[in-house]
Amino acid sequence: MPADQINVNATVLNGEISVKPEEHPADRALRLKTQHRQEVIADFQSAAVFVTLLLGVILVGGLAGYEGVLDSSASADTKRWGQTVLSAILAGGISFVVGRATR
Repeated sequence: MPADQINVNATVLNGEISVKPEEHPADRALRLKTQHRQEVIADFQSAAVFVTLLLGVILVGGLAGYEGVLDSSASADTKRWGQTVLSAILAGGISFVVGRATR
């Protein structure tokens, strides 16, 4: 092999080599700014979904707790429904906390 050539097969066994032109500093700055904006939007969307779901669970849990435990005029079926939903919410919450602790 001539001295001015590199044996790529010996250097990279199962990889990939690509040759790209150098990125202009203005293009790089714009690309990084766009990526940062996309990350901020994705973080905001994740937080919004979490807060919405948390408020829903709190609302349903409050209604189920009221109907299942506190409402003395509720029928037996309504009390059973409320207690069942409240039990499911508590079991899910405990599973969530234990799952995060053991991760």
